[in-house]
Amino acid sequence: MDPHLVVDDCGTAAPTKPKYTDTSNTSTDTKIHMPIDIETFESSPEDHLQHSGETNADRVMRFLATHPDQAFTQSEIRDATDVKPGSISVVLSRLEDRGLIRHKGTYWALGEADEVAAYANMIESTRAANDRFGAEDVDEWLEHAVDDKEPK
Repeated sequence: MDPHLVVDDCGTAAPTKPKYTDTSNTSTDTKIHMPIDIETFESSPEDHLQHSGETNADRVMRFLATHPDQAFTQSEIRDATDVKPGSISVVLSRLEDRGLIRHKGTYWALGEADEVAAYANMIESTRAANDRFGAEDVDEWLEHAVDDKEPK
């Protein structure tokens, strides 16, 4: 049997969806996509290979937002977003607590439009501020932060 086919419960063969899309990542790419070729891994400076800053929650929200009229199981969301198996339930629960996604039975779906729109606006505002003023330096912020435990 063709390794790129999977047989369902009814005996019907269907093509499998590859976990990774083949990309032409090279050392000249401005944005690295996973996976990367070994030459890029070896020749790129470490700062070019850092995570894009996208969180697990961002990946889940982006996936659900591209399918607003569908609901998915936890494992379907995990597989589509590459969130680690040990993290997906926590991510989904936190997004649900914030009203960004809904949960019924074993299915999860995008939350109500108002909540999702507020989240999208916050993300866009943060990106715009970072583009204009630069990303926040956490160490610098902590250097000037007030310690609540110090007497006034």
